[in-house]
Amino acid sequence: MNTTFVNASLAAVALLAAGASRPAAAAAPCDPAASSVAYAPAQGLFGEVAFEDNWPAKGDLDFNDQNFAFNFIYNQTAGGMVSSMQVTLSALSVGATYANGLYLHLPVAANAASSILLNIGGGAQQALTPEAGETEMVLKIADNTRDLFGGATGFINTDPALAPIAPVAMNLIIQFAAPLALAPADAPYDLYIARTGDEGHQIHRPAYAGTNTMNKALFGTVDDGSTPTTHFITTTGLPFALTLPDIFAWPNETVAIDRVYPDIVAFAASGGTTNTNWFQTNAVTTLTWMGNIAVTPAAPTVIGPALPQVCPPPTPNVCTTGSDPQTSSPWVVCRSDANSAWISADSGGFYHVTEICNKLGYAGVLAYGGTCGNICGHCEGATSCGSTGHEIYDGNGICGFDLNGLIICNTVMWECSR
Repeated sequence: MNTTFVNASLAAVALLAAGASRPAAAAAPCDPAASSVAYAPAQGLFGEVAFEDNWPAKGDLDFNDQNFAFNFIYNQTAGGMVSSMQVTLSALSVGATYANGLYLHLPVAANAASSILLNIGGGAQQALTPEAGETEMVLKIADNTRDLFGGATGFINTDPALAPIAPVAMNLIIQFAAPLALAPADAPYDLYIARTGDEGHQIHRPAYAGTNTMNKALFGTVDDGSTPTTHFITTTGLPFALTLPDIFAWPNETVAIDRVYPDIVAFAASGGTTNTNWFQTNAVTTLTWMGNIAVTPAAPTVIGPALPQVCPPPTPNVCTTGSDPQTSSPWVVCRSDANSAWISADSGGFYHVTEICNKLGYAGVLAYGGTCGNICGHCEGATSCGSTGHEIYDGNGICGFDLNGLIICNTVMWECSR
């Protein structure tokens, strides 16, 4: 394999078809601004990014250290601008001894989104905040990709002698504050990994030079051969990350990719113009993890069903009432909006406040305190959800913890936050 291999890596990105746009009525139920929907690589299909994580030292080129599947859905306005997007990702393998986090860097302003929500495995949505110190939007999807496999240790889905572990799909839903230009053909944008605990040690595909917070002093050290225009390559031009327009059976642990897929050599030599399906032809399947899986229990579904789009929960109405799921103590909504809600005990009792906030569609509890007996007020005259008083959280009212989280009790109130 020669130095044009890096061009093959970049050319693979161009193979990603954005997919035909279609009316948004069914595909974008959460975004009234959308009039059509586009996909990358295509509706219901997934591309893949494969990383070698030893950079700047040359790895074994098995391209299984960190593998991720991706699918992007774009909700577009009548003018073709993107008003919101959904990203479905799955971690497929961990063939590495390093702990790495997963990040998505988009070519938009860091503050371009009005809402960013993540759910993992269809679980509760959590609000994400863009990473600090970055000019453009950088989102941390996972601090340690092993957490996506239940904290499993050792090689994950790279050694056929070990039992496979099913990946978990993640959905990221981004609502932009105003529609903006974002080309589906550029997916997966700058999806990259960084060392857990050392986020400046980043590894990107060759088209990207790292984010604002990357440790640029790593360039030019050990085996790195980066140039001003092509990054994260060895001194002989081999990349540390590849993008594929489809899912491929990655090599077994320590098996170099050109031993498994010999047609990648011609693909690289042509600059990506011939043998574009190198990952589907003449493969030595016995050297791939999925090809050798017969010696273990059945291989997991590589992607699993894509999670459906999950709309942000509706904001609860003021004066909505409910009860604690464990104690049946009554509560009432005093104030609410898309970001937070003020909840008050509606007489008194014991309240699992995090659980209540989650059921209302909020991520957790921001503050809490006593009320001196008020409902939707704090130590003052008569108040109610229809005639609120002061929203003051004095930190009082803690009555303990159990398996469902923090408990506050008696006449109390709390603030839920997304």
